[in-house]
Amino acid sequence: MHQSTKWVQRKPAQDYLPWDSIQDKLAAIRGVQLDEWLRPSFLSLHNPTELDNIEKVADRILKAIRDNEKIVVSFDPDTDGICSAVMLIRYLNMFTDNIKYTYHQRSEGHGISNQNVPSGTELLIICDSSTNEADECKRLKESGLDITILDHHLQERENPYALIVNPQICDYPNKELSGSGVVWKLLQIMDNYLGYYNNQFIDLAGIGLYADVMSMGVQENRYLVFNALKNISNPAIKALLKELRVSSINSQTIGYQIAPIVNASARLGQIEKVIEALLTDDPVVINSSAKELIKLNEHRKKLEAEVFDSIKPKILSFSKIAVFVGDEIPKGFNGLIATKICNHFGTVSLVLTKHDNYLNGSGRSIGDIKFKSIIQESGLAKFVLGHEGAFGISIHERKFEKLLDYLEQNIEYKEQQILYDLELSLDEISYDFIKDVNEFDYLAGKNAETCKFLIRNVPVWEVKYIGQGDTLKITSNDIDLLKFRMNEKIALTKGDQIDVIGSLNINKYYNFGLKRNIITKQMFIEDIRMC
Repeated sequence: MHQSTKWVQRKPAQDYLPWDSIQDKLAAIRGVQLDEWLRPSFLSLHNPTELDNIEKVADRILKAIRDNEKIVVSFDPDTDGICSAVMLIRYLNMFTDNIKYTYHQRSEGHGISNQNVPSGTELLIICDSSTNEADECKRLKESGLDITILDHHLQERENPYALIVNPQICDYPNKELSGSGVVWKLLQIMDNYLGYYNNQFIDLAGIGLYADVMSMGVQENRYLVFNALKNISNPAIKALLKELRVSSINSQTIGYQIAPIVNASARLGQIEKVIEALLTDDPVVINSSAKELIKLNEHRKKLEAEVFDSIKPKILSFSKIAVFVGDEIPKGFNGLIATKICNHFGTVSLVLTKHDNYLNGSGRSIGDIKFKSIIQESGLAKFVLGHEGAFGISIHERKFEKLLDYLEQNIEYKEQQILYDLELSLDEISYDFIKDVNEFDYLAGKNAETCKFLIRNVPVWEVKYIGQGDTLKITSNDIDLLKFRMNEKIALTKGDQIDVIGSLNINKYYNFGLKRNIITKQMFIEDIRMC
């Protein structure tokens, strides 16, 4: 069910003048203070003591260091969880040799129920997970160890068996802080006793936070991601960027390059490889690991495309939801395939596998549809855990048809809109103009969407399909316009005129034939119409 898309210009939050700079115009349209937007201040950081239990957790960890207790760190098998654990382990390794970590592969699910906590553990620190795992925490607590949880997921049941630090269950102002952000706030408290080391790990805090799709409209988050990008210090992250030949970075570098590589090893059942790479300082291991992790991600992309193509004929597409039920999808890939189904059919999606009369898997949403909440309100699922637009689900097979009926009745799609900031002509788009726009978009993300522009009557000089044949490239004047993930080709020839909405970019690459660097203007097309 592909929705018709309406093009709507953003209503400016503040007035601006025609001769204002492009950055001043964009700041007025978005309703932000320009200097704070471009250069977030440390004054935007909230006091970490506003997080309930954080000082108690710091005291418990300090006691463990002082008494040389056996500390074990557990974590959620995604980028946020991995960054959280690596930050904490690297920090604590400066003060104790008695720290280990335990993990499970992403295919084995989330939480601590599937992890082997080493015998003799005295303090278990769980990152980015387990706020709701009361039963498992009770069992572990009764075995004689203390449990602390550093998490950000919504609490759906009481868990009195652990000391929990979680912005969702206290009055902390920033509800969009991720697990890695919570760990970094803990390090701020620890620094009061151990010295000032937390800023050595701000790169991992920002990477984990952005990878978990937290709001970039929140100034505290912008500060963390801004300083992460300006202070990449983890040797493995530096090696990845070097191997990828990334010359300049912004928030999109995390979303489209770093996070997928970190996640790929977890999805492919080799999470230990990325953990070991992020924890080591051995340059030989780091360089070889960077190459291997990039290869794993390329394999992940190839496998993802093959799996989607193979299951596509079996996907059940209803008016408001698309569903796949089967065992053809590799463990760890449910969420990726659910996202591809959303993009292909333009609806919310479920990807499920049958096990012991239950259908278990992942759900993904589109737009602002509160898919997780709608399923919870039905009362039909055994559990629905995760975020509003990306979650895990389990439901008895007898109740599944009722759930589909419920979803068809209760999901409401609004007319899809593409918001654009300004209308431009092609001759307004200079290299300096694009640089200014890109600086404004340096921290683009959730609630701080990349600036988009409408250009009318664009003359088509050349048309070709590149990559795997699903990327449309249009050349006009001195700018290339690209539309990615084309499900079907459009009838477009030289001499046509088009209206487009998209974002602006400068493309830099080395031309080996000409033996020099090439710089071109680009627009990434969001939508296209024939004139």
